[in-house]
Amino acid sequence: LSIELSRGCKFKCKFCNFPILGVRSDYSRDAEDFGVQLKDAYERFGVTNYYVADETFNDSTDKLEKFASVADTLKFKPRMHGFIRADLLVAQKQQWEPLNRLGFYGHYYGVETFNQKSGSSIGKGMHPDKLKNGLLEAQEWFKSNDTYRGVISLICGLPHESIDSFNAGIDWCY
Repeated sequence: LSIELSRGCKFKCKFCNFPILGVRSDYSRDAEDFGVQLKDAYERFGVTNYYVADETFNDSTDKLEKFASVADTLKFKPRMHGFIRADLLVAQKQQWEPLNRLGFYGHYYGVETFNQKSGSSIGKGMHPDKLKNGLLEAQEWFKSNDTYRGVISLICGLPHESIDSFNAGIDWCY
């Protein structure tokens, strides 16, 4: 099932046309209500798998902790999948544990590019080598704690991105 835990996105990536950008407040749903929804779906239908429909699920470590605390009380372990920012996951390793407790093992990363100049031009500033190393470390950590599936999306045709640099990014993924 799809589930939404917050609305809007606090980021303003230059290529994005999502209408609710730059959100600074906490627009996440109530933790108790989240627990009621998961328990009801499990008890009535046996549902344990969810696709998180948030624009950026890991935009706040406090939000992750809030929902992980609910998951800790359930008599089953949820399995969650959705979009998370790779640069945040790499820079804020304290997010790994609450994501694990939530059963958030399906990571969809909008990396966009591994070309430093292209990334900077669209508001993605983490150095590609740091990002790559961090993603490999996260993959190893999540796999050792349970299962993990990571998917990376890249954008063709970004400013400063050559065919060779784009293909090098694809090659790294394999």
